[in-house]
Amino acid sequence: MTDAHIKALKHASDRLIAEVFNLGSGAPASNRQVIDTVQKYTG
Repeated sequence: MTDAHIKALKHASDRLIAEVFNLGSGAPASNRQVIDTVQKYTG
């Protein structure tokens, strides 16, 4: 994910328009699942 964010920032810095990038894994997850997973690994 970090690499994808860095690539997106580099891409965006060269342009004057906003774009949307889907960085998903292809497996659906609810907002709650994402929050729980982040909390699990970050405390």
